[in-house]
Amino acid sequence: MTTTDARAPVAHLIIASIAGRVGLERLARFAQPGEWCIVIGNERDVSVLRDNGCAARVQPVASGFFRYYQRWVVCRQLRGMRVFAWDAAARALVPGAHAITATEVLERAPIERAEWTLSERDAKRRQLGVREGELLIGLLCNAPRMVDVFSAASMTSFLRTDGLPVRLLVHPTMLRLAQSALQFARMGAGPMLLVNEVIERPWEFAPLLDAAILDADGALIAPSALPAIWALAHDTPTLVHRSIALPPEWDHKAIRFGDDQMCAIRALRIAVEKRESGVAIERAK
Repeated sequence: MTTTDARAPVAHLIIASIAGRVGLERLARFAQPGEWCIVIGNERDVSVLRDNGCAARVQPVASGFFRYYQRWVVCRQLRGMRVFAWDAAARALVPGAHAITATEVLERAPIERAEWTLSERDAKRRQLGVREGELLIGLLCNAPRMVDVFSAASMTSFLRTDGLPVRLLVHPTMLRLAQSALQFARMGAGPMLLVNEVIERPWEFAPLLDAAILDADGALIAPSALPAIWALAHDTPTLVHRSIALPPEWDHKAIRFGDDQMCAIRALRIAVEKRESGVAIERAK
């Protein structure tokens, strides 16, 4: 069984398919030498930790086991350790584990803001496929396979109908992606969706956005707040569904929205126009 003894070895338990790259990247910067990272995933997930400078010892656990056997394997490895669970599913595997919070993560591993010039930002946006004059909205995610595109695509479609040249950056494995692309193309929304895996790496794309959305509508699991915090740290106007918990120090910076889509669309329009005005002022300096 696990322990609360402060002198015991520390282990971090993370389920890669739920935490996604954003969770693995933060864990890599959070874990200390002498600690353990128990990763339920595959070698690709282990590589994400190592590529991001993880100083802890990494132990992978195959994710294909039956749940009861997986729990037995994990609990056996963690016996006598002080365990930090990085999501609710990880905590369910190890009763008594401490549920790590976004506040705790950011206290030890704060977000490092990328400082780019306007020309650098423009060049990176062109490489991504954003044309001159277009505005880019990012559909944030930690586990892209758990995120439904349709609601955010619908909001973006309304803005395009109103004449705003907005596009939505999505991940290729998100739910209902093909259906959304087909439906909104038939409605005359044009090339609205921009599909690129970079959306799961906010440390790379956050400065490129004009606005961001972290939605819970249709999601298979509750999203982590970390992608939104990355966007907010780069002063990107960010809509966050009211069901998603944000640390108090970040909550007041986000634009909260609920199930009233028209209110959310109005908020998104204000956010995009605010960002567009800010960039225009910066270009005029």
